[in-house]
Amino acid sequence: MLLSNSKVAGGKLFVHAREEIKDLLGVRKVVQFVPYANPSGMGHEAYLAALQPSFQEMEYELQLLDAGDPTQSINDAEALFIGGGNTWQLLKELKDKRLLYAIREAVHAGMPYIGSSAGSNVAGLTIGNTNDMPAAECYGRDALGLIPFNINPHYQDTVKLSPEEKEAVLRLAPQLKILLDHQGETRDDRLREYHALGNIETVVALREGAMLRIHEGHVYLKGTTGAKIFKKGEEPAVYQAGTCLDFLL
Repeated sequence: MLLSNSKVAGGKLFVHAREEIKDLLGVRKVVQFVPYANPSGMGHEAYLAALQPSFQEMEYELQLLDAGDPTQSINDAEALFIGGGNTWQLLKELKDKRLLYAIREAVHAGMPYIGSSAGSNVAGLTIGNTNDMPAAECYGRDALGLIPFNINPHYQDTVKLSPEEKEAVLRLAPQLKILLDHQGETRDDRLREYHALGNIETVVALREGAMLRIHEGHVYLKGTTGAKIFKKGEEPAVYQAGTCLDFLL
């Protein structure tokens, strides 16, 4: 299960995904947690403490990988959760600790995998579509390859306003002028550029609140907000929640 984000604005952690997580994990009770994305540099123990209550509410125990032998933790795991943060730092740690192979083998053998944000990025072929700054050297962008495409989480649609609409918005909220006048690239621009510069991986851009469930050779778009799929040489296509996306495989 690959989530765009752990929390939708104004909601509690995983509230939009709890039923899907329960369906994925079933009777399993202990989830091994990979904290290496280390959001805001908060530290592994603090990261665990922030997430544990939400997993307890779902009646699961969230445990840190054994720092001394993380490979054995993965080999013994009932299920694995990789959280968000900085994707470059996450992939660096996974490679430094030589965990890519262990995770691939465990997932292919049937271990449930939950990724959120950076944890979803590393499930793809590469992390080439992360939104994160390259804060760490991860020795190439190749990732877990659990799926034959890439993920772009936290996808944000381009907001297009007519001059009249813009004027009306600014009358109500003049502080938004700096945002509405921003001339930087849109997310669509960047994803199109990714393909124009020679990259070929299909990119699934997940809006906030969206997730993918991959099960027994099928891909299902879950959540409430949908996704946009970018393929090299094609116009991007929008898909709504509830759609089967088996063509991605």
